[in-house]
Amino acid sequence: MEPFNLIESHIILTKQYSSYYVLSTLYAIIINIVIIILCILDYQVYITTKASVEVTTNEIHLLVPVKLNDVKYYTNNNYLLIEEKEYPYHIHKIDSSLSIDETGENYQLLKLVVDLPEQYQINNYLVTIKIPKEKRKIINYLLEYF
Repeated sequence: MEPFNLIESHIILTKQYSSYYVLSTLYAIIINIVIIILCILDYQVYITTKASVEVTTNEIHLLVPVKLNDVKYYTNNNYLLIEEKEYPYHIHKIDSSLSIDETGENYQLLKLVVDLPEQYQINNYLVTIKIPKEKRKIINYLLEYF
């Protein structure tokens, strides 16, 4: 009985598989790994806009024109990014009047109180700010896109 087991083992170990089966198995494994990674990882989306600095004797304000639909992201957050550094803020005033740009989009002017470093404390200085919009799984963004 022992020689039979050796022959069987030898056949199984030396069997040549078709390259089609090897490649299809490899592709299936890679696709599954990519899907798992897309389901696990989160992605943070930011709203990027320009803001004007207004320096008063008491406080430093950022005047930010915000699309009417995006005002909720400013009211729900408490920090913003300037050159990848976080700065806490709070809303001092939301202007009740609306502005319209050349594309017909409605904007509201927000006045944010921010403790900015000395280099930004210049009246009418324009800074690029980022506000966190939403953080979702990468797979959700892809499903929404397609």
